Amino acid sequence: MKSYTGILYILAVFTGLLCATSQPCSATEVCKSATITLKHIQPSAAMWSLEIISFKDYSEGKISTWQANKEASAKLELAGINSVEPKDKEHILVISGNSTSVDKLVEKIKQMDIPPKHVQVKAEIIEMNDAEANEVDSGCSGPGLVAKLRSLVSESRARIANEPIISTITDMPAALNICSQEKGIQHETQIHVIMHINENKTISVSAQIAIVNTSEMHTTGHTVRSHVDLKNGESVVLPGHGGDADRMKFVILTAKLL
Repeated sequence: MKSYTGILYILAVFTGLLCATSQPCSATEVCKSATITLKHIQPSAAMWSLEIISFKDYSEGKISTWQANKEASAKLELAGINSVEPKDKEHILVISGNSTSVDKLVEKIKQMDIPPKHVQVKAEIIEMNDAEANEVDSGCSGPGLVAKLRSLVSESRARIANEPIISTITDMPAALNICSQEKGIQHETQIHVIMHINENKTISVSAQIAIVNTSEMHTTGHTVRSHVDLKNGESVVLPGHGGDADRMKFVILTAKLL
């Protein structure tokens, strides 16, 4: 009996050591590994939709196994997850972590794996001076902010610098660069976006918009990243940021199904 108990003790310690190698899986939880076969989206695209990897890494093919870190603890989907390994050639994702967290993430990814649909996103890049920008920052949010910005444009207190439209299919990253020049300053707008249709018919939009201004003297720029869920045809405003020396820029994103 003592020998049998000792074996059980050794096995328990060994299992605990295995779980202890990754922080999210504690000694009191069951470690688990799951393999998901995806039919409609690339595993790496799913990782980008979940904000596990950056668009830059995805677009440049720098896809590798994600390992748990401190930053991940703030992401609800990744709490309790040790690693996520994409295998695009085999169309599979390998996920490890505690049993409950793995099951939840597997279910979320399965909901993402649906036939692609055609979608469109419009980015209205609105410029204004500091006075109007302060008025916008202090008074509005949500749909009211969209209405306020468009009202300023109609009153000629702000202007639409660009309003590019990107048409793509769901779960497929798309990118667009727009260049213009004004008063000796080169303006470049870089837009990266990926969209997903949720089970409740809302559109998840992950967007990265970089606006770079280059003159003979210096280069300035700012990057805005956002992940939002929108109803079909709904708009959202991304945070304002500095443009030229005397201007502020806001971006209105509108997503819709085609």
